Amino acid sequence: QVQTPCSSLGTAAMKLTFWFLALLALAEGWFQQNCFELLKEPLLDAPFTRAEIDRLLQHFSQNFDVNRTGAIIASPGATPALGPTPGGYRYHWIRDGALSMSAFLHAADLYALPASETETTFLQYVDWVELLHKRGSSTIDEPKWNIQKAEPYALGWCRPQTDGPPLRARSLMQAGRLWKKYAGKLWDLAKKDLDWLIAKQEDGSRNLNKVTCDLWEETTGNDFFWNKAVMEAALLEGIQHSQEVGDAERAQAYLDALQEDVGDVTQRHRFWSFFRGKYLTECPAMSAGTSCQKFRKEIDGAVILGLVHGRTMTTTNASLSSVPLPTDLLVAETVMEYNKEFCSLYAVNRAESQGKNQLPGVLYGRYAADAYGAKDGGNPWVLITAALANLLYQAAETSSATPLTHQELAAWKAALNGGAGFNGSPRDFLA
Repeated sequence: QVQTPCSSLGTAAMKLTFWFLALLALAEGWFQQNCFELLKEPLLDAPFTRAEIDRLLQHFSQNFDVNRTGAIIASPGATPALGPTPGGYRYHWIRDGALSMSAFLHAADLYALPASETETTFLQYVDWVELLHKRGSSTIDEPKWNIQKAEPYALGWCRPQTDGPPLRARSLMQAGRLWKKYAGKLWDLAKKDLDWLIAKQEDGSRNLNKVTCDLWEETTGNDFFWNKAVMEAALLEGIQHSQEVGDAERAQAYLDALQEDVGDVTQRHRFWSFFRGKYLTECPAMSAGTSCQKFRKEIDGAVILGLVHGRTMTTTNASLSSVPLPTDLLVAETVMEYNKEFCSLYAVNRAESQGKNQLPGVLYGRYAADAYGAKDGGNPWVLITAALANLLYQAAETSSATPLTHQELAAWKAALNGGAGFNGSPRDFLA
């Protein structure tokens, strides 16, 4: 094909336009403001009363053991944002079910829920997991399940999703630590998920590196921060369980997979630019796919969820985790840049920065080009904003044991707009 001078000029113009838009997007970070507001001092009492917590748990428990199947639905109510999707959220998602069960077990321990009811609900879930495992390894990364038929969702969906198996394994291992009498059975189920994770496909690559849909079921890739963070945590916990039952071969296989195919989960997700600074990304920082670029997912709330859920639940092998501690410098820098992004995206946050609403905190959403549930481009999400609060609670706990370095203190003071009295204490993070 002969390239004419006109076509060359056209190509050059397209390239210039692309780089101009890219630089413009980066420059946005230079002018964005951090609207985060701390409380003047921590609340004297817990933010929620026990009566409010009991009511929340009552509503939460209604999503469990649907029709005595052991399945866990995402939501029983109407879902107008989904449009004409059959069944709404009355399906079992492997990821959501595992996270919900993990939270349920934690709440049962923390708030002393009735032991017999908690145990019964969990055992029903175990029966459901066993039923799904009988479908075979070919469906193990199917994300969404028809509860009545115990079959993968038959219509089109973003699949596969590889975060479900490690999260499910973690919830089963968590329960095994609570109920020793079920530990053997639960480990047999958990290791099926973990063994699948490290198994190799025909091309020699492991399942943990399969092309997968992201947390929001929109973007595809094989290296999302959220996925790799929860995979690492699951395998580290799996190593501990393998060692405890004397299965040195399996423990070594999990360790090999971590070292060969996961490595440092932050390494490929560290972004830096002159305009924006440093922060963690959900998609790989230097090789994001076209769908990541389309939705402008260089800043994505899934990272906050990964920081919260990506640390191991046990202290054994925790030192091997590459997910940074909640007080880490990189976490502070990430929160800073995410604050600025979501402050600029949502009017409710902009009103805060303009002094119209003097409310503490900031509301987080998913990512810049999100359009789900709103005609004018996305909206804040309660679960991601709550995850940020969770991260700050974790930072408070961490700072009580390990004081912040000078660099960490300066970064957190900037991220949270801390005044002169901010010294990185648990009290500061609670505020």
